[in-house]
Amino acid sequence: MDSWSAGRVTLLGDAACCASPLSGMGTGLAMIGAYVLAGELAAAGGDHRAGLAGYEEAMRAYAAGCQKSGDGVGRWMVPESRFMAWFVNQNRRLLPYVPWKGLIARSIRRTANAITLKDYER
Repeated sequence: MDSWSAGRVTLLGDAACCASPLSGMGTGLAMIGAYVLAGELAAAGGDHRAGLAGYEEAMRAYAAGCQKSGDGVGRWMVPESRFMAWFVNQNRRLLPYVPWKGLIARSIRRTANAITLKDYER
């Protein structure tokens, strides 16, 4: 969508960002978005247009990264062939023993930490 806000109304969390449930980023997006929105509105000193624009500017790239993190996860959750079902099951059984066991967690952490939050004054 071109803009997350109209007038004094803005979208936040899933309504703005639409991250796939498979990304695991919905709650994080909502919490970070609320922090950024409150901070940008306060920093704008009463100019809601500037505050909403700052919020969207700060969040757009982060939201896009969170949306992208769900791409491709579906084929692991719902395999499309018997071979993929077997392969996924074997990987799940062996996961505690393979060197790449932390790959998924590292990927999620990298996505979650892909934003630098401002320290807004109180």
